[in-house]
Order: sequence, then C-alpha cells, then structure tokens
Amino acid sequence: MMDDQKFDFTTEGEVFGYISLDQARLRVMEEAGQNTGSYGNRYRNIDMAFDVVEAIESEDLYTITLSFRPEGDFIGTAGQEQFVVEKEGRIAIRQVLSLPKPTRRQSRLLPSAVVLAVVGVIIVVSVMFGTIRNSDSDRYFASLTGAAGGVTADELNGVSPDAVMSSETDMSNEIQNTSISAESDSLVWPEGKIRDASNVETDNSIIPVESSSIFQLAGQPQGESVDLTLFGPSLEAMRHFQKGESWRADREWELAIESFSQAILLSPNFRDAYLQRGITYHYDKSFHDKAVQDFNEVIRLDPNGWEGYSHRGRAYRSSGLYEEAIYDFRRTLELGSNNPEDQMEVGVAYYYLGEFDEALEELSKAVRLDPGSPHPYQERGRVYERLNEPQLALEDWEMALRFEPDNPWLYKHRGMAYVSLGDYDKAMEDYNKALEMDPGYSDIYDYRGRLYGILGLYEEERVDRAKFCALESGSC
Repeated sequence: MMDDQKFDFTTEGEVFGYISLDQARLRVMEEAGQNTGSYGNRYRNIDMAFDVVEAIESEDLYTITLSFRPEGDFIGTAGQEQFVVEKEGRIAIRQVLSLPKPTRRQSRLLPSAVVLAVVGVIIVVSVMFGTIRNSDSDRYFASLTGAAGGVTADELNGVSPDAVMSSETDMSNEIQNTSISAESDSLVWPEGKIRDASNVETDNSIIPVESSSIFQLAGQPQGESVDLTLFGPSLEAMRHFQKGESWRADREWELAIESFSQAILLSPNFRDAYLQRGITYHYDKSFHDKAVQDFNEVIRLDPNGWEGYSHRGRAYRSSGLYEEAIYDFRRTLELGSNNPEDQMEVGVAYYYLGEFDEALEELSKAVRLDPGSPHPYQERGRVYERLNEPQLALEDWEMALRFEPDNPWLYKHRGMAYVSLGDYDKAMEDYNKALEMDPGYSDIYDYRGRLYGILGLYEEERVDRAKFCALESGSC
C-alpha cells in the first residue's frame, strides 16, 4: 500500500506526477469528444453531448462516469460510459455501460378525454383516461399510465367495448350506449366484461380510479384479473424518474436514488427505474448488494433483455465475484448484446481468476468483434505477458498504439516486451517516450533503471531508482 506521508507534494497539495481529479475529468471529456466510443451502428457518426455524472477517487485510480446523448433536442434516457484513469493520467479502461434510449411517447393530451389501453389485442381500462396520438398514424392509441385520475360520467358514457379492441379505432365514430353502474362499482359495457373500478360516481364529476385498482381484461373469463402496473409506468412515476436522472446529472446521488425509489413505489414494475437506481447504487461499492438486487429486478421484469445481466456482471466484477460476472456477461451475449465490451469483460474476469488460456480465447473473440478499439488488444497483451509470450504481446501493444499513440502505459508495456526479446535500444526508446509524455510515471523510472543495470550504466540506474523511490513508497 502507498504511504502518502512519504510522497513529494506540489504547492497545491497534490502528489508530484499525479493529475488531480479535476484534470482527470478534463482528460476524460477530451477523450470522449475526440474519440468515439463503441456506441453501435445506431449512433455511428452522431455527435454526442457529454456530462460528468460521477467522479470517484480511490488510492490509485479515478473512476469517472459520463452521460452521453445525441446533440440537440433529444427526449429520452442518456447513455453512460465509464472511464478508469490511473493517477498518472493514463486511461486504463473505457467501457460503455448503456446506450441512449429515446422515449417513443410523444403525447398530445386532450383535456378530460377518454384513454384507450391497447396491449396487443388485449385492452384494459386505465386508471387515468387521456388520448395520445401515435407518431406513425393519425389514429388514437391508448396509454396505460397507471396514474390516479378519471373522466366525467358524460365523457365515458357511450364508449363501446369494440372501440378499445383494436388499435385501428377512431374514437370519433364509436359513441354507443355504455353505462356506469354505481351499485356494482364497475364500468359496465354491453357485455359487462370490464369490471372492478373503484369509487365510481354517476354524476358529472371526475371519476377517481386508484392506481392500485385491478381490472378484468376484456374477453377474459370472469374472476381473472390483471394488475395495471404490468403495462407501464404512470405519468407521476415518469416525472420522478426524470427527476432522478436530473439529480444524478448533478451528482446528487442520494436525491437521485430517492427519486428513482419514488418512481418504483408508484409503478412497481418500472424496469428502467430499477436499472438506473442500480447503476447509481453501483457507483458506491458499499451499496453493491442493493445494486445487485435492482439488477435482479430488471432481469425479472425483462428476462430476455441483456442490460440487466450486463450491469449485474459489472457489479459482480467490481466486487471480485468473477465467476458470477462471467455467467452474466455470457448471458448478455446470448441475449444479443452488440457491445464488444461485454465480450471483453468475459476475458478480463478470466484474467483475474488466473485462467489465462480461457482469458486469451475470450479476448481474441473481443478483438474480432471490435478490431478498431485499442482495449481488447491491451487486455490480450497483458495475458500474453503472463503467458511469457513477448512477441505476441508486442504485436498487441503495437496494435493498441495505432489507436492510442499518446498513451504512456502502452509504451511502458511495449518496452517491457522489447526487453524480454533482447531489443534494449527499442526498449529504451519506449521508456524515454513514456516519460516525455508523463514525467511523473513512477513505474517507468523503475523499469528504465533496471534496463540501465542490464546495460551496465549503474549511475543512471541509481538516479532512476532514486526517482522511483521518491514517487513510490514501500518499494525501495
């Protein structure tokens, strides 16, 4: 472990050679703006707007998470990308956590209008009535909001059950004889198939229908009912969800979690609220268990979706649960994730388990999936180092340097490969190049000092060792 009391400090109190957290934020923002991440075909060649949503400092690293979305008017949930930055300034890991998800709901609310709930061919009466015009046609489609609300008896009177049995229905031509029965506390259509609305009144006042009400599906056998919250979040839940995203953008983690929790309370099957609350919990390792619980809910609600598995895998990996992480990342890939980072994560988990042959196999797949990214080459290069394959490691470092020519960490590792291959001149060039980029990179002084010793340049070795000891305590 590092002992801060033995470090040299700048006048600002920073460890000499280390960048500050603010400098790391700037470094990440510059990297994100200049080099497009692995955002898939949908967002290829689209300019993104970035914002720092979290910046965490640990003993040796900065972990910085950015939100990103297409520039301009964008309605929906921003994506997230995470950067792990060494304190010397090198970006060690860059991974896309989630992609931007546009909101399809384009509402055109008509005052005190009737809402139709369309779920395939099964239609239910919503707890709040209002019409929404579908963006793809001039027909009115229903929105099952789950929010408390209602319509007047006059407005509801005459709505035909047939009107809500098809998404092709134009409501203006569907006024028939529908009644409201106060005696049975139900909304009664001619066939009597929609039942169990609470607190129905027969005057012209607003009919309150609680969000917890259970409605029988049109056409279902009597006595079989469905919970309306299965069909989507309420408008009030959406408002809390959006507040949560706003709080998180301002790095107000507790307020963000509170807002996401309120959204879940209002709509217990709100998948995205669980997902975003879990991601927020994941930022703090002390909330690992809560993050996993939320991702479990995402998987329960969306068992054929890959996002829950992907984020749970990252939570497991950051907690050292590598076997569990491998299972989740494999499941992510089986379910159709197009994110090469998920494939790479399988190999990284095997690396930390010490299963290098498996790591090599998985990372080679990641290279094939994303040959234009430096990260799979970097991770595979580390495996080749551990397998004592310096020539193969060298080839991967050279590929990675094509994409990140200003990365001193890559020059350090390529220099190590040259030393193993006996090419000391090229190794010295790489070490010197790395120190030109980052004069405070302590490891380079250590490796260059060792190389000076191999070359018999003992005074130069002594100087580099002294510099290394000044920057890195406990190693001299």
